[in-house]
Formats: sequence, structure tokens, C-alpha cells
Amino acid sequence: MLLTFVTLGKYMESMAKGKTADALSELAKLQPKTALLIREGKRDREIPIELVQRGDLLRILPGANIPTDGVVKSGSSSTDESMLTGESMPVAKKEGDYVFGSTVNQQGTLVIESSCMGGESSALAQICALIEDAQLHKAPIQAYADWLASIFAPCVLGMAVMTFIVWITFLSLDLIPTEWKVELGVDALADHSDDMYVAVLFAISVVVIACPCALGLATPTAVMVGCGVGAKKGVLIKGGRALETARYIDTIVFDKTGTLTVGHPSVRDVVVADRGYTPRELLYYGASLECVSEHVLGKAIVATAAEHEKLQLQEPTEVCVVPGRGIEGVVAASSVTSRNTSVNVLVGNAEYCEEKGIEVSEKMRGQMHELELEGKTVVVVCVENKLIGVIALADAPRPEAASVVKHLKSMGLDVWLITGDNLRTASAIARQMGINHVKAVALPGEKASQIKALQSQMNPLTLKPRVVCMVGDGINDAPALAQSDIGMAIGAGTQIAKAEADMVLVKSALTDVVVALDLARVVFSRIKLNFFFSIVYNFIGIPLAAGMFFPLIHQMMPPACAGLAMAFSSVSVVVSSLLLKKYKAPQILQAKAQKVHFEEDVQVVDLKNLVRLKLSNVRYAPLTNVDEQISRPKVSVH
Repeated sequence: MLLTFVTLGKYMESMAKGKTADALSELAKLQPKTALLIREGKRDREIPIELVQRGDLLRILPGANIPTDGVVKSGSSSTDESMLTGESMPVAKKEGDYVFGSTVNQQGTLVIESSCMGGESSALAQICALIEDAQLHKAPIQAYADWLASIFAPCVLGMAVMTFIVWITFLSLDLIPTEWKVELGVDALADHSDDMYVAVLFAISVVVIACPCALGLATPTAVMVGCGVGAKKGVLIKGGRALETARYIDTIVFDKTGTLTVGHPSVRDVVVADRGYTPRELLYYGASLECVSEHVLGKAIVATAAEHEKLQLQEPTEVCVVPGRGIEGVVAASSVTSRNTSVNVLVGNAEYCEEKGIEVSEKMRGQMHELELEGKTVVVVCVENKLIGVIALADAPRPEAASVVKHLKSMGLDVWLITGDNLRTASAIARQMGINHVKAVALPGEKASQIKALQSQMNPLTLKPRVVCMVGDGINDAPALAQSDIGMAIGAGTQIAKAEADMVLVKSALTDVVVALDLARVVFSRIKLNFFFSIVYNFIGIPLAAGMFFPLIHQMMPPACAGLAMAFSSVSVVVSSLLLKKYKAPQILQAKAQKVHFEEDVQVVDLKNLVRLKLSNVRYAPLTNVDEQISRPKVSVH
């Protein structure tokens, strides 16, 4: 039976390896198949990606995947690097900037010089190599079972032989009292013909009662039930190694985008700089202009205005998009505007505003700087070459994130944040979450290196190397998930991240991180209980079957009774494991996001010569019995 479990475990391991290979092939499919080669004096030619050489000039059209890593030689645009760095905001690119293969070009056309051949040395190819390398260093799941099988059977056979030798010697040489022989069914006056029979019975009883079924069932039954319980709780656990290792986790690392945050930007603040405009009017002008834009920030502004404020947006005219800067055009009047005529509107970053010669007051700059320190992206809105206010956007934290981090700390875990996003945004999120350790601007390989560095550090409490768990959702997290001792992937994440993870949070709820670690501890405790029972059973049962207690109890254990005891031990272990079905997940106190709402009746408060309109656009229920509360976004007037 033990050999059956070992064989089954190896089969499951090979199946997991096969799925990993499938996931890696899916990742390779993200690599573009062709590139648009620029030929001097001739028309551009589409060539297979394998023919791209270092130094080739490639044209990247709007919306196209960049075929290979390279340097921008001309043009300006922004690229979506979320699959690589995890940063939710598009990254502006201009001449001299570096671009990564397989990222998506946004609005403008770029000309890049290839820095690698055929994508072989691209960032995406390096991710695949890192994953494969980390997979090679995974420990065998059934190592302990193999060791147990290799020593248990020979030891039992040795004890059976020793039992036979001792009893045949004692009986043949009459070294035991006559009354004992009678109790054993041996005729004391006979010619020792029954001695062999009695000695063989003792030896057989030892072999039968010491059958390693209980030891063999101790781990697999608990693992099987634990994985089933995890699935019901929304945690997909890939085998026993994950459960066993998760028990020792002392350091947990989170990605930011899509893990601690919702994964897409939303409007958090609206600051009105001109008293002649209302917050709704500011949103109307900004959203109307952005309704023709494909920029992720523009879409977020439009969603807030149209869905939450129910504003009737007007499609702009004379639109001009400047990649990496902003957008401008003419927006018609509506019922929410104070003007009855169409106006020129500009929406973009502060640099674009300055390029247009639009004045920004020092107080407004201070307000914008304060918002940026909070990790928000500030978009200015100008009407007729005059700044009327700004809209601040951010990738909002998950409502449960702060509570989960607090609970993990209470479990004795050291919590880290490692992200490809900028330090300002990462620090802001870390402050909100209560995370003390932050590593920002980390590419996929650097994330894996940071995990490896943590694993090489000694835990000051246990004086052993750290056992690290990584929680992520994107392709950029895959190398770190593979490198970590335990990788957890958000269920809504990419296929490659889920393939490389040891656990998948199917419901994409961060609270399931706590459930997974707590369940692992409970299952491991049950495994230890099963082993304790099995070992105690063998320590008592084998001497009892061998007749070591015969001088005290004057009874021998026949093989039939030994077989019954063996069956009882196996059933007891199985029943003990089945009791894991009664597992109850820990209750995590968390904030619950309520419906987005704007108030028209605002309160005016004079604060250091700044007139601020307190306007909550997102409300949160406070954390019950928890000190921290999530701050409400505000709309203010300067």
C-alpha cells in the first residue's frame, strides 16, 4: 500500500510538470510572430520575428505588440507594461527610452532599434528561462515517504526474525517456566514439537501488526482531505508539498497591482481650482474630452462621470492627442455647465499644462504634490487656457487588504511588498496596508532575485533560513512564484502565474491567503497527530505481538488479532483525517466598499486660506473592532 502511494505521488508530480510545460507554451504565444522592418528607400516589410537582428529598425504601430526589446529612435507614445512590471498605468515613451518585447504600444507610432535577435534575449524569454530554472530546484514531494519505505520493511522483517530466534531458543532450551508453556499451548512433556509452531506465530504476529498501513496513510489521507477542504473554501492546493511547506512560512511577499489592489485605476479625488466651476462641471469637461480616448486613465474618468454621476457626456470635436502628454479639443455645453457655449478643453499631465503656458498657482502645485505623495496620478483639466482643477486617480486597494496584512502579522509572519511600480506609489500603498518592507521598480528577474535573497537570510526567531511565500497574479510574478517556497496566485490572474503557483486563490479574495496558511497549519498538525498515533501504535503493538509483555499479561497475540489491530490503526488514521472536513476558516474583519456616491450638498470649511469642499465619492464601512480605517476620497476646492 505504501508503494502504491509513492507511485501515485510520482504520477501526480509528472502531471504537474506537464501542465507547467503547457503554461510555458502559452506564455511563449504572447511573443509576436512578425515585425515591421524599416528598409531605407523602400516600403516597410513584414518579416518573421526569427529574422530580426540586433540593430534593425522596426516600426511599431498604435495598438500593436512590440516584437522585441529595443530603444526608441523616433516618435512618442505610451506602452502597457502591466504584463511585465505589474504597473497599472501606461508608461510614456520618447526618443532614447527602452521598450520591452511583447508589451503593447498605445496611441503613437514608434520607431525602435532592436537590441536582441529574434526575441531570444527579450525580457519575455528571460522570464521563461527563470521559471524553468526555479522548477529544477523543487524538492521531491515524496522524499519522506521514500525514506520511510526504505527502512520500515527491513526493520520489521528483522524484528520478526529476531522474535522467532528468541522464542525458539527459549522454548527449546526450557528457559521459560512450565506454566508459561502451558499458557502458550505447548506440551511441556512432549519433545518440543510445538516450539517451532509457537515461535512462528509470534513472528507472523509481528509482521502483521507492524504493517506500515497506518504510517503510509498518515500523510496522504490528511493531504487529500485538506486539499478537498481547501477547494471548498476557494483555495486550490497543488499537492502535499504545498501544505507541508506552507506550515513553515515565516515571510510573505505581496505583489501590488491586482493583488493588494483591484488592478485598474479609478477616480479617487477631484480638486477644483476655480470657484466658478463645480466638481460635476469639472468632471463633465474632463470626461467628455476623454470619451474618445483609449487611454486607461481616460476610460476611468469617463466611467466615473457616466456610471456614477450619470452625466450626459458630449462627444468632443477638433480632438488632438499628444502621446505621453494629454489630449485637447472642443467640448459643447450641457445642463451641468455654467457656460452656454462650446469651450476649448485640455486634459493631461502638469508638464503638458506648462508647455501650453497655462499658469498653475503654488497652492495648487502643493495640492497636486500632496496627491502624488499618496501614490495617485494627477490629471489636470483646463478650460480656455485656464486651469480649473485636477482629477486624481489611483489603483484602489482591495477593501480586505489592510485586515489581511494585520492578521498575517498576528500569525507571526514578516510581510513584504515587491512591485514593478514606482517607489512613490508602492510606499503609499504600503503605508495604507501597514507593510514595513517595500521593494519597488522590480522587474520579474529582480523579484525572483529578491525572493532568493530573502530565502538566504536567517529568521532571527527560528535561527533557520526564511521560508518565503509569494502572492501574485501576473506574468511578471511567475518567476518569483516559481522561486518562492510557496507561490500563491490570484484566481483572476494570468494562466502562467496560476501554473507556477503552488496554491491558487480561486475566488481572487485576499482573505483566502489567511485561509490557505491556516488550513496548512491545521492539516500539518493533523498529519503530526496521525504520525504520533501510528508511531505509538507500533511502539506498543510490535512488542505486544512479539510477546515482550507475556510475563505480565500471560497472553499471546495470535495473527488474527494482530490483523484486526492493524486494520483498526488504519481506520483510525483515516477517520482522524476525515475530521478535517469540520475545519472552520478564521474570520477576517474587513472593510466593505459601498456604492460610489457624490453629494451635491457640500460643506465649506476655511482651512489656511484654502476653501475646500468636502465631497466623498467613495464611502467605506469602518473596520469593525479594528483600529485602522480606510480614508475616504475627497473632492476639494482651492
